[in-house]
Amino acid sequence: MTDEEIIKSVINGNTNAFAEIIERYKDRVFSMVYKFTNDEGVAEDISQEIFLKAFKNISKFRGESKFTTWLYRLSKNYCIDWARKQRNNINFVELEDIPSEDNILDSIISNNNYKCLKNEINDLPEKYKTPLYLYHIKGYSYQEIANTLNIPKRTVETRIYRAKKILKEKLAMRGLI
Repeated sequence: MTDEEIIKSVINGNTNAFAEIIERYKDRVFSMVYKFTNDEGVAEDISQEIFLKAFKNISKFRGESKFTTWLYRLSKNYCIDWARKQRNNINFVELEDIPSEDNILDSIISNNNYKCLKNEINDLPEKYKTPLYLYHIKGYSYQEIANTLNIPKRTVETRIYRAKKILKEKLAMRGLI
């Protein structure tokens, strides 16, 4: 059966036919999601959620493009939404995890000014805070951050640089560095 025939069958009430769609595309969807999340468990969960969403919205597939195009677009949008939610859930409480090679942060940590540093980081605009967190606390590479946030690698580098510059200026004004 073609994808279109399976879709018609599902729309007409044969919900079991959707298992064939899952079987055909589960590896490709998982691979795409894994490249985005870089976490096997999360990628499995998201892949299942994508297929559930595809099943619930199968009647919205209009056939103007190939089914795979629709499914991959749905997958990409789901991953982007997931990444946005991850950015909003960032918590900077674990300051002990900040790598010691960063002189600005070392200076603050050695002075036991955790609360001040945490406040300054949390006051950063989201577009600077998220890449800084992913790089220094989660240990992501610039490319991994770019993939996660769906922005160019150079933008990631610039935002991390600007975040550090802003932190340095604010902390210098407080006499902490």
